[in-house]
Amino acid sequence: MSPYTFASSPGPTLGVELELNLVDAQTLALRSGVVPILESLPPELHGSVKPELFQCYLE
Repeated sequence: MSPYTFASSPGPTLGVELELNLVDAQTLALRSGVVPILESLPPELHGSVKPELFQCYLE
């Protein structure tokens, strides 16, 4: 069971998210390294920026 509570709405809704890819500056290939970025975020962003399935994506 999900720890989140979702409320229903009478009409359709739209959610927007931004997904970022981490790219190596030399090769332009996708690069792992999301953990140091997440650890360096200010506390007020900890709930807003999340890792994705792969270590080269942020949401």
